[in-house]
Amino acid sequence: MLRIDFPGGAGEDSLEHVDWETWFAAFEDSGLAFLYQSKKADGSDSTFFKLVSR
Repeated sequence: MLRIDFPGGAGEDSLEHVDWETWFAAFEDSGLAFLYQSKKADGSDSTFFKLVSR
């Protein structure tokens, strides 16, 4: 399973860190796309994203 954890996030102590090359290889092999929201409705920065099938 691929996840992205932001600094201070809930998985900080429980997730295995991998390098970007390994992460992107799994991303491509799984046929994923990165869906994200850059701003919330109020204009503030958002951290919402999903990994979805292409």
